[in-house]
This record gives sequence, C-alpha cells and structure tokens, in this order.
Amino acid sequence: MLYIFDDDKALIEIIPDRVVINDPKHETLVPPVSGLYEPIRFDMVNQTWFGITKDEFMKNHPSEQIVPNDTDRVMAQLTLQAAQQKVTQDKLNAQVLLEIAQLKEGGNN
Repeated sequence: MLYIFDDDKALIEIIPDRVVINDPKHETLVPPVSGLYEPIRFDMVNQTWFGITKDEFMKNHPSEQIVPNDTDRVMAQLTLQAAQQKVTQDKLNAQVLLEIAQLKEGGNN
C-alpha cells in the first residue's frame, strides 16, 4: 500500500495496490497509525505519521459528529488486511530461515 503526501507532508491519497515508491519526496510505504485526525502529516525524518487526537479534533469541531464515510471504512479494512498479511509473511519468513539453519546444521555433521 502506498501513501502519497503533498509538499506540506499532508496525506492526500492512498493507493492500495502499489508497493513501489517512485517519488520519495511525496510517497511512503509507512502506514498511518489509527487514532489520528486531520490534518494527518508525514514526518520524513522519523518516518512516522502524526495528526491531532480525537479530543483535540472535538475541541476544534464541537458540533461535528465523526462518522466514517465508505472510503474511510474501505481504507481501514485494507490497512488492517495489509497489516495482517505482513504479520503472516514475517512469520513464514522466520520459519523458512529457521528451517534453512536447521538443514545447514544437519549437513555439517
């Protein structure tokens, strides 16, 4: 999943089926953490996203009810799926490396 931000480092687009960075000054594969409210911005130095908290948002927008739209729900689901796939892939990679190490040990005897 690719995250695109503008010159002010504000998140402007998410492309779920792209995993190659073409413009490192405006793109990252680092997903924003949940619980951030707009404006959501990317910190290039620390490679993290930051925004305001729900409390800050509600303080600044007391009359607005926060209701996710269809796009927000889909993006949240895709982000969750990507994270779950990464965990699964990391576990598989660790298992393969362990099996390779065990095979190498067995061949040295």
